[in-house]
Amino acid sequence: MAEQSRREERRQKQAEGIARAKARGTRFGVARKPLPDSFPACYEAWRAGDMTATQAAAACGISRTAFYRGADKMRH
Repeated sequence: MAEQSRREERRQKQAEGIARAKARGTRFGVARKPLPDSFPACYEAWRAGDMTATQAAAACGISRTAFYRGADKMRH
């Protein structure tokens, strides 16, 4: 019983601390690396059908997942 109440108290304190940090504007998680300068050209070639996503990502020197993430940013 005592251990369970300690766990609950700890969770409550963590939640309060996280809420305070978010209110200050703290960003959690790993910072994203910026896209390479060659990304817009690779993106346009991919959109035109001249390259596959895998080829465009390799030409930029990034992973396919990072390429798709960047493509999503370009659309919005």
